[in-house]
This record gives sequence, structure tokens and C-alpha cells, in this order.
Amino acid sequence: MACNWTPILNPFTGRLQIIGSVTGGSGAVASPASILAKAVASSVAATVKTTVVTLSAAQDTYITEIIGSGMEYGKWFVVVDSVDQAVRRGGSDRDVVWTFVNPLKIDSGSVLDLKVQHFVTGQTPDFEGTIMGYT
Repeated sequence: MACNWTPILNPFTGRLQIIGSVTGGSGAVASPASILAKAVASSVAATVKTTVVTLSAAQDTYITEIIGSGMEYGKWFVVVDSVDQAVRRGGSDRDVVWTFVNPLKIDSGSVLDLKVQHFVTGQTPDFEGTIMGYT
């Protein structure tokens, strides 16, 4: 049985790591990022800043991507411990994506919320959110 070791630069941590392949294959890398939280907020009232998905960090957590989408245009907020960290308006396809080349660190005990606010009076659309990363 052959063992091939390949050094690669981990795109999430920026550190060099060694990946091994026992079968002598390509030594393909599996991303350390996974879905940490996902949720749907149904019947969101107009002009109300509403939480779509929440992540409570039980340990230091590194966020690589946050995705929000919905049935209407919205103004999206990334909120850590009740403080707005980033704001973005949904585009023509009614979604927003934050991709962090250098992962966003959420300290143990902190809470990250993805919130949305829409302004379509008389409508109560649904919105979805996904938080991806690793611990």
C-alpha cells in the first residue's frame, strides 16, 4: 500500500497542511467548511428587522460563507452579539452571499444572527438563511 503526502495551502485557515492518500490517489482535499446553521423565517412582516437564522458559538467558530435569499428584495444584516457587522441589499435574484476569504471568527459564547428587513407593504414573504464554516 502506497502513501502519498501532498502539502497544500488551506484556503480557510491560510496555513500549510499535509494531505495524505493511502491508496496512492490524487490526495484530494475535503473542505473543512460545513453547514453550521440553516433556517427559514416565514411570513416576515414589512419594515421589521427579522432574524432568519441564528448560530450560538459553543466554541471559537470560523465563518466562511453566509447566504440569504427570499421571496422579496431585502436588506440583510450580519449581527454578532446584537451589533450590526455588515449590511447588504439583495440583488436582482433576491439573494445575498458573503464569502469570507479570511474567515470571520465568532468567539465562544457569542451569537451570530442573519437578519432581513423588507419594505413591500402588505406582503409577508418567506426568507431563508445558511451559515457555513468550521470550528
